[in-house]
Amino acid sequence: MPLAAYFKQTKTSQAGGQFMDFLDRNRQLIRILEAIQAFGSISKAAEALFITQPTLSKIIRKTENQYQISLIDRTQHPFTLTPAGTYYLKKTKQLVQDYQIMRNQLARLADTTSETLTIGVNASLAQLVLPPVLTDYHQQFADVHIQLIEKPARQLEADLLAEKLDVYIGIAPAFNPELKQNRLYTDSAVLIIPPTKAQNLPNQPVSDISAFINDQDFIMETETSSFQRLVASYLAKYDCRPKVVVRTANITTAFQLAIGGLGATIVPKSLLLSQPRAVSYGKIQIKPVALPLDVTVSQNRNVPQSPASRHFIATLQRRFSPTH
Repeated sequence: MPLAAYFKQTKTSQAGGQFMDFLDRNRQLIRILEAIQAFGSISKAAEALFITQPTLSKIIRKTENQYQISLIDRTQHPFTLTPAGTYYLKKTKQLVQDYQIMRNQLARLADTTSETLTIGVNASLAQLVLPPVLTDYHQQFADVHIQLIEKPARQLEADLLAEKLDVYIGIAPAFNPELKQNRLYTDSAVLIIPPTKAQNLPNQPVSDISAFINDQDFIMETETSSFQRLVASYLAKYDCRPKVVVRTANITTAFQLAIGGLGATIVPKSLLLSQPRAVSYGKIQIKPVALPLDVTVSQNRNVPQSPASRHFIATLQRRFSPTH
């Protein structure tokens, strides 16, 4: 029975309980279909799930009769799922997952006594943005539990869309247009030159750094980084052709490798503020108009804000908006 028809014929007062029964049955069927995919056999799937083979076959047949389809291709061995079975498994897993996410989100919104704020941020931005902000935030909202998730940008955006995060701090533009981004401040970029090659560098910001990096050893971030995506676009625009020798997921690591002599790299200017002043390296500032870095805080447009995330975003904006 299609889900829409199921709800149409169910009384409102009974819908919650019957829908839970619907989900429970499909959780069981998900496990069965996944076991058949793994073992290619109904008997082995039943053994793995600790249920009898007749019971497992009955559950499958009931759903096949309900939708007038075949979920399993029984004409060959090992058994495989039919296209309808593969589609049913995918959509049912998505339905069950979406319902669980909704329940978790509603529980978080209802719990006003001990909220949890989950912040997604890459390691480099965490060092630059969070220390003063979280100190201020915690002083105001001491009862809120704060959890930091540090991953590459693309993964963090996916987590935000999957409602595993409350907010994500990153660099615009987002990989996914479904995110709502609010600019915090605009940073600029700096080309870091190893100390042994830091001679005759310009004192003023430049737009084109190709003369300093073409055919030279260069360190880049991995492609899952929003910052690296901007750097790659900038290099292509100015026809820069460096020799990439290392890729790293952490821009701070790229900086340390550069000052250690491995090659040049591009980092946000604000990163230099956290480095020891005694460190020796060459640098060329890149004009912001050539490579602007907009640091943003993102939300999922389709999820209502919790009080904890709303206050956190307000704290971020108070911290950065007046001075950047």
